[in-house]
Parts: sequence; C-alpha cells; structure tokens
Amino acid sequence: GMHRSMALDHQGCLDPLLDGLDERVRAGSRRTAMRLLGRLAVHLAQVAANRANQRRQLRFLLLAAKARANHGQDEAAIRSYRRAGSLARELHDEDAAATARIGIANGELDCGRLLSAIALLEALHDELAQRTGDTADALAAQAHGLHGRILLYRGQAQDGLRHLQAAVNRVPLAADDLRCHLLIDLARVEALNHLYGRALMTLQEVEREPASRNRLWARRRFHLYRGQVRAMVG
Repeated sequence: GMHRSMALDHQGCLDPLLDGLDERVRAGSRRTAMRLLGRLAVHLAQVAANRANQRRQLRFLLLAAKARANHGQDEAAIRSYRRAGSLARELHDEDAAATARIGIANGELDCGRLLSAIALLEALHDELAQRTGDTADALAAQAHGLHGRILLYRGQAQDGLRHLQAAVNRVPLAADDLRCHLLIDLARVEALNHLYGRALMTLQEVEREPASRNRLWARRRFHLYRGQVRAMVG
C-alpha cells in the first residue's frame, strides 16, 4: 500500500492502506494510525466518486473515528462518526449506520454528555431488536453493553444490570472477545448490586473464555475485577 501510495496510484493503494489502518487501529496505535489517516484522505480525494469508492470512504470514516477516539480527539471522532452515519444511510448500509451511532454514543459518554448518549442508544435498541443475524446481534450487544456502563456511571446499577444481561444474551457464538468484555462488565455490575456469588460465577465463566487466556487486555481486566469482588466478600 505504501509503495503504491508513493507511486501516486490513488486507486490501487486504497484497499491495502485501509487494511493497514484497520490493523493499526485494532492494535491501539496512535501516531501510525494518524499518519495513515492523512495519507488516505489525500488519495480518496483523487478517485472517482463511484459506489465502490463510497464504500471505501465509509470504511475510512469509521476507522478515522476510532483512531481519533484512541488519540483523545473525542469531538473530532464524533464528527467522523456523524459523517459515516450520513454516508451509510445514503448507501443503505444499516450495519454501518448502527456502528456509527454506537460510536457517537461512546463519544458523547467520553465528553460527559451521558443523557445524550442514552437517548441515542434507546432509539437504536428498538431498531436492532427487529433485526436478526450475527452482525445485528453483535451491534445490539455492544449497544446494550454501552448503555449498561453509562447507567452504572449514573448510579443506576439495577438498570445497568438489566442492559448488561441483555447484552450477554445477544452476543453471537463466535464473538469471543465481545462476550468476554461484556461478561466482565456484567460481573462488575452484579457485585455493585451486592450479588457477589453471581459475580464470582460470572467471572468463572470469563475464565473459561478463550479471550481471557489469549488477550492481554482480557486477562488484565479479569484479574483486576476478580480481585475487587474477592476483596468485597473478604
């Protein structure tokens, strides 16, 4: 991708650079991801505005939003998600539109606008409840999980527990990382509702998940919150 970019092959470099940006964003890279954003923006401005390139632009906007959120640029991330949502609706891409709305809600949370985030998620729950398939299930699980965390921050632990249970119930079988992430959040909320036995059982379920053994972030969160629950029960 970089070789084609330097050769000014605007069209040919897009897919390799987008793949590279996706990998860097997933890895949590900041500087490299931001450099790739600038390079891709230049090339996307030079290609034909056909359907295929609009889909590449949509993918770019979603990745750009994640990269900017990782970089602490919360308002810029929200703007990218809004542009992505608008383009997704134009392309009739319901999955991308839902992804953008979840991203906006996450950005609103990071900016301290919790009620705005909740309003976005409540509307999204109704839409995703009518849809089926693994992608819709994963998006619904993410939306409920985020809603549960926001309610937890507002001190509404019981309502947060309800949303996190709905999130875990909606996770697709193949989404090991997402399930692990949500189960840990569920255990936290169960403990805050003084359901310590249930919290420990949920964490035992996390320990059986492949992600808890293969992902550093999952192991770190698992041990942190299991330690907290064990401290609570003495």
